[in-house]
Amino acid sequence: MAYIAGNTILDDHYNGFKTSLNSIWSTASGNTGYGQGSALSAVSAGSTVTATQWETLLSRLETIGSHQATTGVTNATISAGNTISAITDLSGDIASVNTKRGNLHAHGADITASSNNTTTWNTHTTFTATANFANDTEAREFYNCGGMIGVNFTNQGGGSGSKDTGWANLISAFGTVWLTSAGSSGPATSVVLAGTTYQGCDKKGGSGSVTTETNAGFFNLTGSWQQWFKQYDSTYLYTSNYITCRYHYTSSNVVIEVKLFDNANTSGNSGATQDETINLNIQCNLTIRQPSTTYIAKSWGTPTASVSYSDS
Repeated sequence: MAYIAGNTILDDHYNGFKTSLNSIWSTASGNTGYGQGSALSAVSAGSTVTATQWETLLSRLETIGSHQATTGVTNATISAGNTISAITDLSGDIASVNTKRGNLHAHGADITASSNNTTTWNTHTTFTATANFANDTEAREFYNCGGMIGVNFTNQGGGSGSKDTGWANLISAFGTVWLTSAGSSGPATSVVLAGTTYQGCDKKGGSGSVTTETNAGFFNLTGSWQQWFKQYDSTYLYTSNYITCRYHYTSSNVVIEVKLFDNANTSGNSGATQDETINLNIQCNLTIRQPSTTYIAKSWGTPTASVSYSDS
């Protein structure tokens, strides 16, 4: 029997709503679950659903909606002794917070790390950025709650050659590349985090044209490397130089390989002798951007951030 005005309100209706909200609220399972305690309890078959139980369910719905910034969630009040009737829009509101479960109203504190290239180089250089969680459940709850991980560059100066100028331009154009929960295996193909829409591996800021895998996010990661970002230099003579981001996941660690390829010589010939070394001091930055804890508890622990550098 449908949960609509005029029909009998059954314990099955309450239990169905409870199950839907618990899947969003409780321990992570796949791409759902905020990792919060105090799951709603089921009502036994044939038992009366009390006003307190309905109030607790509605309060949980409102809290989830607030965490997501999902507007229009019902704020109906249930009191003992009131006439039993269907709550307007309840089914639709629960469906809405489930659809929008990857959204977030505001960011929390950042955890950061960085590393600089320590030598002059040409051909290529690599930064490896790692976000380390205590376990897979905490990593999933971080992303389910609206967390995101990003990499970008800081120009620390130190180079004056034409190639240094080209690389300074490219790392500025790179902007910040964020890995979110959005993607074909995520809660949705796009998520709204603190008012900004993200699609999978998504670049924000910077400039230039890029190749990104916008339909793949955290929940698409595997133990094998996957390249989801590539951007070429637009500087004259150096358009064969580029940056890539590759990703993999090892049960609790999100690893990002950011690689800079110097393929051009001063004549702009790809594959020819690299006749200028790069002296520019490039800093690679990793940001673990945590969700706000205004409406939820911090279920994802305290992840650690690290960045290393190599000439390989």
